[in-house]
Amino acid sequence: MFTMRRYEIIIKQKKEECKIIRKFAFMIQLYITRHGQTEENLRRILQGQMPGHLTQEGIHQAEELRERLKDIPFDCIFTSDLKRAKDSALIIAQPHQCPIIEEHLLRERDFGIHTCGPYLKISHA
Repeated sequence: MFTMRRYEIIIKQKKEECKIIRKFAFMIQLYITRHGQTEENLRRILQGQMPGHLTQEGIHQAEELRERLKDIPFDCIFTSDLKRAKDSALIIAQPHQCPIIEEHLLRERDFGIHTCGPYLKISHA
């Protein structure tokens, strides 16, 4: 997550690529967080670009973070388009009333044939 303060973002799309031009007037503060715990985390499964599903503990973690960040002003929140990240961002964003921008470029890396496999299998590969 990060804030965007007092600067313009102009997105020009050409075919499938986006070019972002930023004109900065002041320093930007970035707040980077991780999604809450998922069912797949508990089962020690490499999620890669699979959606992932927050556990009750993961929801609680996002709620705790929401409380810690509630008094910090955010202009917008960027999140991966994966379900686990979007669900966490929606919880954290509740007191801020700011836009949530889904960006596929923020996805977890793709583990290829190891996706949905156990951590142990890839750690010894």
